[in-house]
Amino acid sequence: MNKIKVLIVSGGMNAGGAEKWLLDFSKNIDKSRYEISFLYHTEAPQLFDSQIKPHVAKIHRLSNHKNVFSYLFKLKRLIAEENYQIIHSHVNHYASVLLALKLLTDVKVVVHCHNDLSGKVAKSPLWKRAYYYISKLLITKFSDFKIAVSDKASNSIFSSDKCLTNVRKVYCGIDSKSIDEEIDKESSKDEIYKKIEECLVSEVKKQPLVFHIGRFVEQKNHKFLFEVIKEAQQQNIDVKFCLFGDGPLFEYFLKEKERLKLKNCFLFGATNNMSTLLYKYASLMVLPSLHEGLPIVLMESQYLNVPTIVSNNVSKEADLGHSLVKYLEIDNVERWREAIIFELDSSPKIENRYKNQHFESSPFNVEHSVRDVSQIYNKLLAGGS
Repeated sequence: MNKIKVLIVSGGMNAGGAEKWLLDFSKNIDKSRYEISFLYHTEAPQLFDSQIKPHVAKIHRLSNHKNVFSYLFKLKRLIAEENYQIIHSHVNHYASVLLALKLLTDVKVVVHCHNDLSGKVAKSPLWKRAYYYISKLLITKFSDFKIAVSDKASNSIFSSDKCLTNVRKVYCGIDSKSIDEEIDKESSKDEIYKKIEECLVSEVKKQPLVFHIGRFVEQKNHKFLFEVIKEAQQQNIDVKFCLFGDGPLFEYFLKEKERLKLKNCFLFGATNNMSTLLYKYASLMVLPSLHEGLPIVLMESQYLNVPTIVSNNVSKEADLGHSLVKYLEIDNVERWREAIIFELDSSPKIENRYKNQHFESSPFNVEHSVRDVSQIYNKLLAGGS
């Protein structure tokens, strides 16, 4: 039986929730039935490169995506040479450009949205809002299948018409088995992680640690988080904040930490196994995001029973009903400080935590999302491969 050949189009594979899911998806999909390759929109080395290479056929790179005609010409040639049958897009509105390939080839196009893009669209200049509007129309009408991680994500890039066909909500499931293996296996710790761990071990003996895991980008709202951290320091709250991630604003916030003289705050750059291995030191997680799809870190924190305070902009679908998630508006720094104090006082001590066993049969397990996406691939090719 010939394999179904799928080309996943992604901006890259650096640290991020969607990227982590794509890594787990590639690890868990049935290799006897599906051949997965990747196309990056960058020539730069990516954080997850070494982890994903053993699980995919090829990694292609086309960094000329801003030159649409040249990009489409090269991609058309690539599809013909490699006989790809499905393009699985993870590049948001740029998927509207990929749809042109349907005129040039027989390829099917799946558009997958991992984020609530409505806030980003609303803040954009008029010309860009026009681009997003036209892209949304094209994606809704001409894509062969539409996938979103939540209702908010779906409505932000597809039409909200309830009669819309070929659309499915697929939660970004986590690989609980892989998490267990990483936590239990000392050799999975890279050198960057070991240095971080040395710092955390010394700090956790002194004070509870509040974690934020996410790229240093506007969406994650580090600006508000720094206000909370400053407020906690001024009120002499016995807590330290650890912020993990890479991103274009990392250096800016390093300087802000020094400018604000935040002695209760640590910033750590990304490491490819950072989040799951470090949860054991977290007393509490915070996620004051401006918008989200379905945050992978929130799935992971609930699996490992770490209480988390999130902004009201995070979809309620992300709360798995285990009394671990508290929603707050991001309009009051003092309220966040008080909530942090309350959660630290009332949550179980780290050593008394246990892993959440409900994930095995949950739609938030990666095996469930792999099955859903595999069914979509099969449907697009009428079950034949």
